[in-house]
Amino acid sequence: MYFAVRQLFEYVTAISVSANRNICICKPQYLYLQLQLKEHDVWSIINKFPAVRRLTEVFAVAEQKTNVMRILDQRKINYKAYEYAHGEGAVDGATVAKLTGLDPAKVFKTLVTRGAGGNIYVFDIPVTAELDLKKAAKAVGEKSVAMIHVSEINALTGYVRGGCSPIGMKKQYATVIDSSCETLDSIVVSAGKIGYQVELPPAELIKLVRAKTADIVCD
Repeated sequence: MYFAVRQLFEYVTAISVSANRNICICKPQYLYLQLQLKEHDVWSIINKFPAVRRLTEVFAVAEQKTNVMRILDQRKINYKAYEYAHGEGAVDGATVAKLTGLDPAKVFKTLVTRGAGGNIYVFDIPVTAELDLKKAAKAVGEKSVAMIHVSEINALTGYVRGGCSPIGMKKQYATVIDSSCETLDSIVVSAGKIGYQVELPPAELIKLVRAKTADIVCD
């Protein structure tokens, strides 16, 4: 049993380290297959040894990564991932901040608009703020911009309402992030799937999506 405990502990620790501080999933049913241990033995170890149990509760299986996380991994951008409980539909940004225990000021929502000329523009603003359409239009040099219909989100971005991220859209649209991000050490945006968020430095997000910053929220 001692050997099995040590083997399991070392395996889960290795996963946690290689995950680059990302929160992923390491389910016991995968562990016994990977380590060629009996499922009963894995559960016995997890229940008996708190240290092993805490590690398995960190959840670290790569299959849970979203496309956004994979893009960040490929670009070698450090980030932290969050998972929150949700139902079948979208969860509003303020609730997401509450569920993840994050400061709403650094949790941003992604809004997709269409300019008067027909071009698509993406705006990221704090979840508790409202997009000022006049400021937004000025930021992108349009006479006006309007929110796209919810039915268009998937076709234009590849994402669904409640899981729309500025990272990894079908096309790289002109993107503007509210200037409040410049005062933050980190910014949190959707990981491209309902129930998942990623936190990264604002400068890294700006560089990745080739965004600019501007005051685009209502006073």
